[in-house]
Amino acid sequence: MRHTEILLGRRFSRQGLHKQASIAAAFRQAKARLKSKPAEPVKASGGSRELVVMQERIDSLLEEVRFFKAQRDGFFEKFATWQNNARTYGRLSVDQLNMPLDRVDRGSSDRARAK
Repeated sequence: MRHTEILLGRRFSRQGLHKQASIAAAFRQAKARLKSKPAEPVKASGGSRELVVMQERIDSLLEEVRFFKAQRDGFFEKFATWQNNARTYGRLSVDQLNMPLDRVDRGSSDRARAK
């Protein structure tokens, strides 16, 4: 929290930060990474400092790849929403493109057959 205050010149609450989609996604990814990481770092066999540094670099790059894949998936989802809204409504503003998709009631046809 102090870091954001220094960078942005104002205080944010935890809830205010969580409302930002990119911050919430980064938090979820960091939480998942911490859950999947072993409790103690694995020492490189042979104890070579170079191997330890290279392994840390590899881990860092793998985390970046995970982050960018998640970001890409979010872009794919946004594109699918835009595509659906553009197909449904025609010429749209950005606000109209960003409208949430309609909920799909997958059980409605099953209920109709049961009657």
